[in-house]
Amino acid sequence: MILNDTHPNVVVRKSRQLGLSEVGVEKMIHFADTHSYAKVKALYAFPTGNQMDTFVKTRLNPQLNDGYYASTITGDSIKSKQLRDSFLIFRTSSRPSTLEGVDIDWLALDEYDRVPALAESSALQTLKSSEFKVLNRWSTPTSPDVGIDKLFKQSDQNYYYHKCSHCNHWNLLSHELYDPSKVDAGGNIKLLNPEGIDKLAGIVVPGTFQYVCQKCGKPLDRWYNGEWIPNYPDRTKNGDGIRGYHISQLNAVWISADEIKQAEMTDSSKQMFYNYTVGIPYENAGMKVYDKDVYSHSYDSFGPVFNRDNYKFLSVGIDWGKNHWLVVMGITHDGEKHILNFKSVEKPSTTDMMNMGADMEQIKLFISRYTPDIVVADVGDSGDKVSQLMNYFGKETVYGCSYKSTPRSTGQIEAKWSETNNIVSVDKLMQNKRYINMLKAGDILHYQKVDSDEYLPLYVEHWQNVIIREEDDQDTGEIYEIITRKGDDHFSQSSVYALLGLERLQNIYSNDPNSFNNSTAIDISFNQNGY
Repeated sequence: MILNDTHPNVVVRKSRQLGLSEVGVEKMIHFADTHSYAKVKALYAFPTGNQMDTFVKTRLNPQLNDGYYASTITGDSIKSKQLRDSFLIFRTSSRPSTLEGVDIDWLALDEYDRVPALAESSALQTLKSSEFKVLNRWSTPTSPDVGIDKLFKQSDQNYYYHKCSHCNHWNLLSHELYDPSKVDAGGNIKLLNPEGIDKLAGIVVPGTFQYVCQKCGKPLDRWYNGEWIPNYPDRTKNGDGIRGYHISQLNAVWISADEIKQAEMTDSSKQMFYNYTVGIPYENAGMKVYDKDVYSHSYDSFGPVFNRDNYKFLSVGIDWGKNHWLVVMGITHDGEKHILNFKSVEKPSTTDMMNMGADMEQIKLFISRYTPDIVVADVGDSGDKVSQLMNYFGKETVYGCSYKSTPRSTGQIEAKWSETNNIVSVDKLMQNKRYINMLKAGDILHYQKVDSDEYLPLYVEHWQNVIIREEDDQDTGEIYEIITRKGDDHFSQSSVYALLGLERLQNIYSNDPNSFNNSTAIDISFNQNGY
């Protein structure tokens, strides 16, 4: 059904080893052949250049050089071929520039979760002028509500159900073990031979497990009696919306229950098993921020703190953007780290000459009430703003933060401070992991939530948008961690900057208590609402 589906917008959430690349190229060739009269252009994008080169040379060319297509294909280039009056184009999706410069009618993005957002945007632009606008995206999923999983949830959500020939129950296959006490919630894999599992060697003896009906427990025939059933068929009425499919190794009849359970036992991590074998997203609970990680770790202030109060040290972190995001953090004389307040300041439009610079004035006034000991701001594209803060609060107070690695870690554990350049260089992944661990351990405390405050819930949301997950190198197979996000994460990053500043002050003071002097920012009186 996936191969024959002519819906103009198709997504497939899948596991590995299912031949979806071959299916995608077959659809591409069929479209180009049957639409040769319109001289169409079809583009297939691979995650890396090596994958593109290997696939075209070893798997596509041999098929095109024999049989039906041998007389219709011209051109030996890896990147393009002509089929009658149509064109087949192959690119890597690793950079936006590789998908620009050609108007296309049919587009496939393989391993969609690895396609950079700007590269996808470039690819979609190339479809705009086409009368056909056929779009195909598929991928092994990564994290919930990201990439292919997000698209699949927006689709009509087709799942492949297997009908039991014994009790007529429709089974949506689950890798969990069959449990007769859970008729509707149990799994489809039954343990027949407990002695067939060698955990130490990572081996499952053939015949140890069997696919069964989750309702009656009798053997399930995966070859026949299957049917695609959409959860939301109305979403694709009249050719609109996204047609979505979920397919995994559980549906692959050539992969046995023994192989599934062996993979569960031997895969490098639970994430790899869920993503690559079961074809569903996975979230590491140890690296996910929950509401309780913030709201259950509070100090005795109801609502934000609007002045320096009696804090020993005070730090402000800033993340620049269309809005500028500030976090104020202090440390008590007892060593507790407190989040005191948040602020979001809108950046004026470049055409709004009347309010040019008004955002920086707001920021200066907001920060001044706290007489901060240190301000750490993202360097990013706003080095000029960091310079403005230096001129106002003093060079000894303001530092720019430069992330050394994103999204993959370099292994740099500690922040490196340069007094000469007023720059702190850090590893983004490492510092975000540290902060999350401190949140969960209660090492960072927050003021108590009040109904009138919008910022604390937004801070929680921004941390929940941070995703730390495993990924494998498509060319080498190496497994490593990366950091990404599924939405705005500004308050999370500005709170990391604030923590870096606070820890800097602690280190200086612990080495030489006499070397520390509070900043002398402008003394301005504010009321408790910050005006």
